[in-house]
Amino acid sequence: MNYEAIDYRVIDGVATITKINEPQYGMTRAVVRELRDALEEALDDTEVSVVVITCGGAGFHMGAVVFGEARENWSFTPLEFREVIQLGHELFRYMESYEKPIIGVAKGGAVGGGFEMLHTCDFVVAADEASFGQPEVALGMM
Repeated sequence: MNYEAIDYRVIDGVATITKINEPQYGMTRAVVRELRDALEEALDDTEVSVVVITCGGAGFHMGAVVFGEARENWSFTPLEFREVIQLGHELFRYMESYEKPIIGVAKGGAVGGGFEMLHTCDFVVAADEASFGQPEVALGMM
């Protein structure tokens, strides 16, 4: 499959999904959809025994970049707000029940939806200097 927001590779039974959507490596609509597609591809591949999710650059997983795609001022109707939230939640529920181990790598850390994505992984590897945050609390999204 051809991906634009992620890089998907399988080497020695390890499927690596790397978010490549510079400069923020956030959870955009394209990343969420392509992550799901790549996870399904890895699940169907009998050679894959584990999945690793990481991102380019400094390895910092951003979250609510999806809002910038929808509106510059972050204002949503209740229906639009629900649709954006559901898109991420559907991916995260899928990851939580995934049949192969998922390892999240956060060299720089994560915030928001990027951090929520890491919560759904079976293991997370982070650098000592990595930082994490949940701005959703202040936005009323928890």
